[in-house]
Amino acid sequence: MTLNFINFKESDLDKYIYRIVPLSRLYELFEKTENVLVKPGMWEDPFENFILKSRVRFKSGRTYRFSHQSGLYGQCWTLNKTSDAMWRIYSSDKRSVRIRTTVRKLFNSLYDSQAEDSQEGIGLRHEKCFIGKVKYLPSHKLKAFASDIFSEQAGTRTYSLASSLCAKRPAFKHEKEVRLIHFEHDISKCNDWLFRYQFDAHKVIDQLMLDPRLDASEAEIIKKDIANRISFKGLIKRSLLYALPQDLVIDVK
Repeated sequence: MTLNFINFKESDLDKYIYRIVPLSRLYELFEKTENVLVKPGMWEDPFENFILKSRVRFKSGRTYRFSHQSGLYGQCWTLNKTSDAMWRIYSSDKRSVRIRTTVRKLFNSLYDSQAEDSQEGIGLRHEKCFIGKVKYLPSHKLKAFASDIFSEQAGTRTYSLASSLCAKRPAFKHEKEVRLIHFEHDISKCNDWLFRYQFDAHKVIDQLMLDPRLDASEAEIIKKDIANRISFKGLIKRSLLYALPQDLVIDVK
């Protein structure tokens, strides 16, 4: 499954990754036991999926426009453990929760949910499931990147399509993004903007972190609500991003 892990080394696969979600989405994740990926067209950056919006010109002069781009779905995570910007962007009401898992566990949740067959062109699951670390490339390198991933040496067609979602501009480098990617081979299912799969959140998610801007009493109320609602057995913490060091003593010279 080496090609299913894009831009990752074997030693990276057990690293933690994070995603900040609204409290309502957290409850859905556990209660409905399904994870939801979206088409890249729903992502805000107009450069998202830019490669698949382009035409490819071969040495013969023939041009080609991708016909299966509607079959791609993705979900964004981050390697960034502590980020003021991420909390402010994704938790504007201070009631969102940061969930934690590992690269390997998240990928396996998708891979294990897919049937292993190749009937009717549906495709084997190793051709459907990917997880990739985003590269941040300046504009002059993006075209070269696009050319390289679709070369004959790059790998399978689906690997190339998934890799095309793992490049962004340097302006987004602070996100340290990781993307879970599904490629839907069944054209009849590609009209949906969402892709859902069975997901046991209790096995995949091992920690919940509350917004650092909550005071201690607000955090306790939300902790109790989460514990009562989904019976989460892992750790539930409040981020100490803004906490002052304990017993700070400043020596004046």
